[in-house]
Amino acid sequence: MPDYEVTVHRAVRRFLRNHPDLDRRWGEIVTQIISSPRHGPHIDHLKGNWLCSYRWDEGAYRIKYEVLDERSELHFYDAKNRGDVYRGRGGAGRRR
Repeated sequence: MPDYEVTVHRAVRRFLRNHPDLDRRWGEIVTQIISSPRHGPHIDHLKGNWLCSYRWDEGAYRIKYEVLDERSELHFYDAKNRGDVYRGRGGAGRRR
């Protein structure tokens, strides 16, 4: 299992700050994603505009991230409520 460097966009940090229930679980969520970034009960592979991205389902929240194997990095770039996460570009967009 590779060691991943975790980067979190400021939009995600702001969302966590405004949702303390999710913020309390953040460390556990990241640990679970690091252990298996592409497969798991809360993880879905995204398609369309978000090709090569993944989503973590946490109750009414969705956290989008990319697995960048060439840099051994997990980049969390968007977090929103379930109904808002796919509307428009919003959040941080994607870094390439």
